[in-house]
Amino acid sequence: MEPFIREGMKMLPVEPKISPEKLSELLGYDPLLGTLWWKISRGPLKANTEITGDTVKVNGTTYVIGRIVGFVLQRIAAIR
Repeated sequence: MEPFIREGMKMLPVEPKISPEKLSELLGYDPLLGTLWWKISRGPLKANTEITGDTVKVNGTTYVIGRIVGFVLQRIAAIR
């Protein structure tokens, strides 16, 4: 799933601000349970803390959880 921005009536693709490798280092996802969690400690959040809510902030950029999960599932499908 590609992120987009709106410019007038057009939706333009946007380059992600985080690499897939960095995202994989920071976040884990269990497709069977549908849970997303931090792999490392960040501020007050300890490693293995489940991410709840609709968005997650990574390196100062807020991402919609559904887009992160879609991205992770695409990577899993590409490996198989």
